[in-house]
Amino acid sequence: MSDFLKQSFQDALTSFNRYEGSGAYFTLFFIAMIIIFFYGRESKKAGSRDSYDTRIIFALYFPLLAFLMIINPLIAGPIMIGIDSFVYWRAFWIIPITIIIAIAMAIFVMKVPRGSQRRLAVIACVAVIAVSGSLIYNAENYKKAENIYKLPEEAIAICLMIRADTPDYASVAVPTALSPHIRQYDASIYMPYGRSTYGFHTNVARSLQSGSPDLESFKSYFDKYKVNYFVFYSETPHEVVYPDWCSPVGSAGDYHLARISGS
Repeated sequence: MSDFLKQSFQDALTSFNRYEGSGAYFTLFFIAMIIIFFYGRESKKAGSRDSYDTRIIFALYFPLLAFLMIINPLIAGPIMIGIDSFVYWRAFWIIPITIIIAIAMAIFVMKVPRGSQRRLAVIACVAVIAVSGSLIYNAENYKKAENIYKLPEEAIAICLMIRADTPDYASVAVPTALSPHIRQYDASIYMPYGRSTYGFHTNVARSLQSGSPDLESFKSYFDKYKVNYFVFYSETPHEVVYPDWCSPVGSAGDYHLARISGS
C-alpha cells in the first residue's frame, strides 16, 4: 500500500510539472494571490461583509484546497487507475489560475491613478502576460505529416501486416502510443480498448509500451477479450522471449506484431 501511495504521489507531481510547462504563469498565480490577500482587504468597508471575503476564499482557500486534493495520493491513485496517468495533469484545470490573475491585475490597475498612468499599467499587465508564456508555434508542437492520413507510419504498417496475414476477424492489443491510430486507418480491425483506456486495459496498454513486456502475463486477458494479435514496443526485440502460444509476424520500427496461435 505504501509503495502504491508513493508512486501515486510521484505521478501526481509529474502531472503537475507537465501542467506547469515552461512558462511562468504559476509564478504570476502566486503573486496574484498575494496581491488579492493584501490589497483585497482594503475593499472591505467597516462593519460590512462585501467582496473581500469572497475574494479571499476564491483566490486562496479554494485553489489551495484543490491543489492539495489533486496531489493527494489517496485521491490521485484511484483516479489514475481508471484513467491513463499521462492525462492526469488536466485535473489541475480545476484551479482557476487565469481568473485569479485577472482579478489581481484589475486590483493593481485600479490602484494606479486615472489617465496615462493607468493606461500604461494596463499595457504593462498585458506585456507581463505575453512574456510569461511560451510560443506554441514551434517544432515541438508541429511537425510535417508522415503521410496523407496524418497517422504514424508504424500504425499504418501494423494494419497492413495484419491484413496481409489474415483477411478475416482480427482483434489487436497495442501500446498506448498506437491505440488512438489503428482504427483510424482500418476500422475493420477490432481492439479491446480505444484511445481512452481504463482499469486493467490501461495496465495492458502501458505494459506493451514499457519496452520489456511480460508476454506470458497477457494470455488470460487476450483469451477473455478474443484478441488474436498484439503489438509491443521494444528497442531490443531479439531479447524478447515469445511464449509457445504466439509467434512473430513482423516489425514496424520499434513496434513488433505477434499472432496468437489457434485464435
